[in-house]
Amino acid sequence: MRLLLLCTLLLLNIQVHAVQAKSEATTCMYKALEQFQNNNFPEAMKLFTRSVELADSLGDEHAWLVSIGYISNVYFNAGDYGRCFYYQCKGYEVAKKHKDLYIQKKYLSNMVAACSKGGRVELAKKYIKLLQKLVDEINDDISRYYLLYDYARIYTAERRYDDAIKKHLETLDYAKERKMNENMILFQYYEIGNLYLLKGNYAQAIEYGKKCLKPKVGKGDRDFITSVYKLLADAYIMSGNNELGDYYNNEYFVMQDSVFNRSRLYSAGNALMEYENRKTDKQINTLNGTISRQSITLVVFSGLLLALVIVLILLFRNNRRLDYAYRALIRKGIEMGKQEMQTKKLLEESIRKNPVNESSPDEIPVEDSKKENTDDAKPDGNEKEQGIGGIVMSEKNKKRLLNSIIEVMNDAKYISNPDFSLNALAEAVDSNTRYVSWVINDSYGKNFKTLLNECRIKEACRCMLDTEHYGNVTMQAIYEEVGYTNNVSFIRAFKKVNGMTPSEYQRQYHKEKSSQDDED
Repeated sequence: MRLLLLCTLLLLNIQVHAVQAKSEATTCMYKALEQFQNNNFPEAMKLFTRSVELADSLGDEHAWLVSIGYISNVYFNAGDYGRCFYYQCKGYEVAKKHKDLYIQKKYLSNMVAACSKGGRVELAKKYIKLLQKLVDEINDDISRYYLLYDYARIYTAERRYDDAIKKHLETLDYAKERKMNENMILFQYYEIGNLYLLKGNYAQAIEYGKKCLKPKVGKGDRDFITSVYKLLADAYIMSGNNELGDYYNNEYFVMQDSVFNRSRLYSAGNALMEYENRKTDKQINTLNGTISRQSITLVVFSGLLLALVIVLILLFRNNRRLDYAYRALIRKGIEMGKQEMQTKKLLEESIRKNPVNESSPDEIPVEDSKKENTDDAKPDGNEKEQGIGGIVMSEKNKKRLLNSIIEVMNDAKYISNPDFSLNALAEAVDSNTRYVSWVINDSYGKNFKTLLNECRIKEACRCMLDTEHYGNVTMQAIYEEVGYTNNVSFIRAFKKVNGMTPSEYQRQYHKEKSSQDDED
């Protein structure tokens, strides 16, 4: 579905007749635009990738920005929101250097859409705040339209379907009042129909879906029509009309295959990744070349060839030992993960059989741990009293609070929030920071920050090894997924927890897995 087509078309206000002297990159870019507008996404992707390569070599930032924007758009239409967001971020950073508010606004709007579709609601809210400021400054109809649209997308991601419908209707009226491009109106019809489908109101879903199939709608909008066919197919089938449901389902699959040739599309996408890898390898090779020249110079002037050989032998042996230690650590991590899952199941079973919310009149529930006055927290004579640093808590209450902390810290939706803090944890377990901090220190022998990093890194390891769901996801997407905002913090925390970098962890895991497969 080309929901972002008009937004991207306006990026940088591209006009062929205004360009007097085109670079080779720009020429390639316009060929790619022609393929994109003809819904030939695989060929467009191939040409945009070539345009990026040429733009890098020629320093044509205009062609680079446009090509990267369309590449992210192709991934959005294909439903790959991870890659889409990755390239949007790259483009946005370059756009900020140009200090062009209009370009920044386009990228921010697309980033909100990708985050909303990808389920990263908090990140979408962060970007829409930046977008709101830019729109207030630019203040044109197109910008206002997409701002309203983006708010509706966030409501949909939050499953606030009624609010989302109201916002889409507001966007629809806005577009009609200003006599905007008909595609902008049709996009709202589709979104409203899809929301009614999610709400189970199939008659309304069909009504709005049919509005999207007006004869005068451009036949070139095949990706949009594909999404409409899918909406109508689902709505008819769910309403019991299998005949029309099967008809639209067949139309959907036929058109989807013609618009999104997945093998060609991802082949073109892999070509882009290979180019980026070549750039990285070139930088590494340059550094390695410098190191090699320095090493040779050192050998020539020192004349200590024998010492060098000995050093190399020792280095080789140490590397083998280190490699063995890494693999042993990987095996231990895998086993600990299995044990942790088993322990978690046993703990859940124990909690189910022995609910912790049943307390006698003499027991202090966890909620009372919000109170700073510990005089009321005195345990009875049958329970062991915990008392360090002024904290007084019965053994039973301590275990109850610890179980709540474990449950929250094992929940990715909490720890993956970059703003997750001790205060947020205390609020989640219905306690206060003083008690929560004490229980963590007493139970784990570490502070909250250390525990949070360990939980986040554990979740990152799970994602890295889950090739089925994260095989095509970049490392940046993974560390942002678990709550880190930059690569340096992530690598530092990862190395502290696992003793190696993320790339080394993946390499050692695959070696160990291959070794185990051979043994089997």
